[in-house]
Amino acid sequence: MIVEELIKRIENAEPIREVSCAGGQYAGANFASGIFESVDFTGADLRGTSLAEAVFINCIFDGAMLNDANFVKASFADGSAKNASVLGGKLVGTKFANIDFSGSNFAKSVHHLSAMVGCSLLACNFSDAAFEQASIVNCKTAGIIIIGVSLHRTSFIGADFRTCDFTDTKFFRSSLLDSDFSSRSLAGLNVSACLLKGSNFSKANLEGGKFQQCMLIEANLEGAIGRGVNFSRAVFSGAKLNGAVLPNCNFVEAIFVGAEAAGANFSRSDFSRCAATGLKASDTDFSGCSFERTDFSHAILDRANFIGAQFNKTNLHAISEQDIIMPNRNGTLRTDPERDRAERWHDIDLEKSYGG
Repeated sequence: MIVEELIKRIENAEPIREVSCAGGQYAGANFASGIFESVDFTGADLRGTSLAEAVFINCIFDGAMLNDANFVKASFADGSAKNASVLGGKLVGTKFANIDFSGSNFAKSVHHLSAMVGCSLLACNFSDAAFEQASIVNCKTAGIIIIGVSLHRTSFIGADFRTCDFTDTKFFRSSLLDSDFSSRSLAGLNVSACLLKGSNFSKANLEGGKFQQCMLIEANLEGAIGRGVNFSRAVFSGAKLNGAVLPNCNFVEAIFVGAEAAGANFSRSDFSRCAATGLKASDTDFSGCSFERTDFSHAILDRANFIGAQFNKTNLHAISEQDIIMPNRNGTLRTDPERDRAERWHDIDLEKSYGG
């Protein structure tokens, strides 16, 4: 269909349905506010085209050229755009649902307040793209390239980052929820102040990474390795660090409430001013660590190794310490009897009631 006819239909508010525009030459055309259903744009030239506020349902853009196109507030649902070129595209307020973008090129594109839900982004190239307050939800992301990408307050939910290239990627207060980073090298990765709730870092190499102020709630770091990682002020509530090998790390003012770290190696790390109440850390290596004003209340530290550790007002209230290795307890605070009675008031009342 020729460009003039398409534009005329759009101007007349006439939906465009079940037509072929495959291979068409539409560069620079104005398709703003159009409604397209089951239209085939395979291999079409749509460079610089305005698709602003247009609606595309079950349309095909496989191999199409969409470089520098204007996608502002456009909506796409249930279509395909495999191996398309969206180089420099402006995706502002754009919504994509269930679109197959496998192999497409989004290099230098701009994603602001945009959303991709249930899309396939397999092997897509987002090099040097800019994301701000964008959302990528439950998309297939294996093999995506985000070299030099800026992710500003952007959300990835359920993403697979196991083979993603993060070279020069900049994260700023972004959310990477329930995402998979397992069994890969993340050495030097900077995700400071990001929300990483429920994400999987098991067996990942975190050497020299920057995770300060990260929310690692319920995250999986089991078997993760790495020296010199900065976890200062990170929140590990409910996280699993069992078997992790993270020596010489900075955990200053981190929160480990309810976390698990059995058999982990944190030797020579700094846990000053940490909240580690209820931490489950049996058989864990804390040798040579610093624990200034650290709170281990109710922690399970059975068989944990504290040889050479330094304590200063370290709270060991009501800990479990079967076979603990702690030759020097100078600077530790033992169980507070009054606090213990206050915490067990219900049990004490029951004992009195039943004559226990």
